[in-house]
Amino acid sequence: MLPRVITLGCVAAWAVGLSAADQTQTQPAPEEVQAARRAVARAVAAVAADLGSDSYRKREAAQKALLDLSEAVLAEVLRQAHVDQPEEAQRVGQLFSSLAVSARQGEMLIAMPAKRRKALLELAKAHPAEFNKLWSQDPAAAAAAVTGLAVKGGPACESVVCWALRRPHWEVRMAAIQAVGAMDGPSKDINNALWERLEAVGARGEGAGFFDEGSGARWAQEMLRGHESKAAMRSLVALKDDRILARLLRTVFVTRGDSPFGPGREGLVGLIVELNDKRTVATLADRVHENDRVSEIHYGNGKQVSVSTGDLALGIILTQTNQKLADYGFYTGRDRGPSGNEMGFETEAKRTAARAKFRQWWQQHRKEYEGVEKIPLTAESQPAGGGREQLPEFIEMWD
Repeated sequence: MLPRVITLGCVAAWAVGLSAADQTQTQPAPEEVQAARRAVARAVAAVAADLGSDSYRKREAAQKALLDLSEAVLAEVLRQAHVDQPEEAQRVGQLFSSLAVSARQGEMLIAMPAKRRKALLELAKAHPAEFNKLWSQDPAAAAAAVTGLAVKGGPACESVVCWALRRPHWEVRMAAIQAVGAMDGPSKDINNALWERLEAVGARGEGAGFFDEGSGARWAQEMLRGHESKAAMRSLVALKDDRILARLLRTVFVTRGDSPFGPGREGLVGLIVELNDKRTVATLADRVHENDRVSEIHYGNGKQVSVSTGDLALGIILTQTNQKLADYGFYTGRDRGPSGNEMGFETEAKRTAARAKFRQWWQQHRKEYEGVEKIPLTAESQPAGGGREQLPEFIEMWD
């Protein structure tokens, strides 16, 4: 209820200016404005102290009284204003839009601990234009405000990013995800908010062939979900979040669909290699000999190769351990790292030889990975996905 109460003074003053007795539509005298504000202040003071009362009944009564007061003022504005007149109707609409922004700002602040609240208020005072644009009805303007405030640094800017990651607009969330990369040592709060968003997007956005599911709005929705999911993963990789490797491996190797190498997963393999985590080698060494989900790749020069999940596992291991794909007989078509759409074996004989060579390498290096955790890669370990399309705007962000 507090955000509404905060704005009651200005609402009451505005109501005086639109009173039926003021048919000339002149501005209210300063003393009338001040009198209206004092009247509201007295009404609020009479009950506000009971919001923290030890008595549940008093707390409930105080909350209801403040709500009734705010609604009465707003209702009086609608009653007294000449809303059949375009000018006044427009101004009433602007008033309620401003009050809605103030309410959402208040709700954002109240959800935070005192220290965070103080820092955010200081940020708002220092950069009022950008701060107010966070609640713009234009998602592009709100996204630009997130980007602009995130680079200011400090706990208040982290608060803005955490809050933006929970907004319903895709552009605002993407701006927050991308802003993480420009922040200097984001806190655990940022990691957790990113992870929460990744879980809410769901595994559907990461699955193979999500570009091919349906058409029209469904296609666009799946595409945007996929972009957001991969952007969140990239940020979590940059932050070295301990949980992201398991998510990446399961997304690539636990497949929903007829191919693990669809456009929805392209690029995730590079993130696995970028992490350079010994758990990757320890986990994928057991999958090098898998032959399932074979795909065919045709090159413009007439070359044709086949690739399986075992080949992809081998390619990741070789790249992470600074070995060359070509030395194992891979044909890549271009000089680049492992990719489900860009590498494979021309013949089964070359694949067999590559696996034999890997077995020799593994025998020599196995001890380096003794005791290293192996990440379970089963259908049961893969997140179900399909989380809520939109998270509530305001969630408790910090302990």
